[in-house]
Amino acid sequence: MRPRALLVPALLVAASGLAYTQPAPRPAQVPEPARLIPPPGVPFTPPRPAPADAPPAEKSLDQLLDRLEALRAQKAELERQEQEVVKEIRRKVERQSDRLQRLGVNDPLLSPPSPSVSFAPAVIPTVPSVPAVPPVVPPLPTVPGQ
Repeated sequence: MRPRALLVPALLVAASGLAYTQPAPRPAQVPEPARLIPPPGVPFTPPRPAPADAPPAEKSLDQLLDRLEALRAQKAELERQEQEVVKEIRRKVERQSDRLQRLGVNDPLLSPPSPSVSFAPAVIPTVPSVPAVPPVVPPLPTVPGQ
């Protein structure tokens, strides 16, 4: 009787374990996009797109002058960088031409550019200032006797 007494609790434990197991996970479902359906009796009107032809906000004079200053600073920086690159190119061409001359190769196409070529930066024109001219106002007519 002893084995039967052990068998009953073991079966109860196994049955209770099966009762509390989690079900197998379901495959993930992609939700459908929400559909907006108007209530009955209300006509459907599709949403209007935002107006693309809206004019940009007009910039103030100070904003435009600040932008001009920034652009000129960028231009000056680019010109400085360009001059550095030109100097580096000239140095490398000069080294290469020296090496070619030492090796006895003389090619006029490989010689450095003549000094008559100038890579000086262009002069940036400035906005001329306009002197303030007082408006011409005709004198008021005088009435005799006053």
